[in-house]
Amino acid sequence: METVEASVKKLSGSASAGYGIVFCLQNENNFYTLISNIQGEYLIVKMVNGEWYVVDEWYDNDAGIIKNGDMVYSQYLHLGYGYDDVENQIKVKYNNDNTFTISFNGQEAATFKDGSFSGGYYGFYAETGSAEDENFPDEPVEVWFKLHQPVIVEQDRASHQISTYRFNSLNFASGKLINE
Repeated sequence: METVEASVKKLSGSASAGYGIVFCLQNENNFYTLISNIQGEYLIVKMVNGEWYVVDEWYDNDAGIIKNGDMVYSQYLHLGYGYDDVENQIKVKYNNDNTFTISFNGQEAATFKDGSFSGGYYGFYAETGSAEDENFPDEPVEVWFKLHQPVIVEQDRASHQISTYRFNSLNFASGKLINE
């Protein structure tokens, strides 16, 4: 994996329920996820052998070293719902030394080092809030994703497989990374 980048906007659902990019997806039990919300917060997590963990430590360019599992505010994330024309460009770049760089809207926001996974697939992540926050599934939770990188050229489209995974009531679509 070199880079995964997408534009994301949330149109409906709980303000605190997250969405983001799945990367270094080995299978449905082993991957990283960058989760953000419309309140300008984000979190870096990983699933290892089917168990969720917060990435042990990462460096936020504004807040410094982050060592707890709380969502962190980023000045680079746009606030609000997508129907107000709010869209965030989210980018994860692998730097070949088990270091990842996170950018929001063209601004480098954080870095972390973790050797659990590399290469693999990428995908998109969306979650629903609690029953008190929203009336899902009676009212939809709508999040739009537009992939920018990796670029899929026409000849690669036939071999660019899209899969849908479902676990713990979460859904995401994924595709194979061309650059591994």
